[in-house]
Amino acid sequence: MVALECVSRFELEEISLAELPPHCPRCSGVLKSDTVSFGEPIPSDVLAQCFDATHACDCMLVAGTSATVYPAAQFPLDVRQRGGDLIEINLYESELTPYCTVSLRGPSATVLPQLVRRITQLRRA
Repeated sequence: MVALECVSRFELEEISLAELPPHCPRCSGVLKSDTVSFGEPIPSDVLAQCFDATHACDCMLVAGTSATVYPAAQFPLDVRQRGGDLIEINLYESELTPYCTVSLRGPSATVLPQLVRRITQLRRA
């Protein structure tokens, strides 16, 4: 849960749902689920963490996206521009496909476990 006023975050277990909507114990502001709905901005602290993680990685796995919603769509492009590798798992080609080092077709729920098994086998060999 996240407070709309002070942006404090809480685990659901920490919050009483006796009164709805729930309120922040710090600022008394309304709490909502800690998700980003369409049209809402990504919280600035989370966005900063995303940029930091993107700049630190040399390989990014991107699964199940159209790669058209910014700023998130920019993260894999930034990795690629710096010479990193992109692995895409998607049902269909996306805007990102031409930039990918590896592009795997299929449902993420099927392809990801297969990818993990294969990488595990290679690491053991």
